[in-house]
Amino acid sequence: MKNRNKTLTSLAAASMVLTQAGQMCVFAKEEPMKNLSDTEEVSVEKTQKELLEEQIKNTLDNVNEAKKKFDEAQEKYETYNKNDYAFAVSNRDLAQKNYLSAKNDAQEAIVTALEKQIQELEANQAALKDANDKKKGLESRLKNANEELKQAQNDLIEK
Repeated sequence: MKNRNKTLTSLAAASMVLTQAGQMCVFAKEEPMKNLSDTEEVSVEKTQKELLEEQIKNTLDNVNEAKKKFDEAQEKYETYNKNDYAFAVSNRDLAQKNYLSAKNDAQEAIVTALEKQIQELEANQAALKDANDKKKGLESRLKNANEELKQAQNDLIEK
């Protein structure tokens, strides 16, 4: 982005320089003032012409330099865009796929572990129910045995 801004600024500066050079060229072509003598006209015209030619040459050099910098910046941008950016995007996409894959694997592992725990809990619950049923059966038998024992003791006491 910075290179692009620099390039645009360089182009704007080059455009301004070209505009100034064009204006100087127009001024250089104007006829000299009529009230001066021929020698003064020639020396002034020559001096102005030389100055304008030199300014135009410098301006064109600056424009060429700006074009050269723009072309270099454009080439760097295209190289970056083709190589580094594309590589970064592919790395990002690969990392995203790896993350999603790892996330799915982790979720599957969690679901599997939870299902296993549920099965174990159901098995333990069934075993607990069987143990409670046996306990009730034994309590019932113990109660009956205690009642028979009481009856037998009462019978012994009565005899």
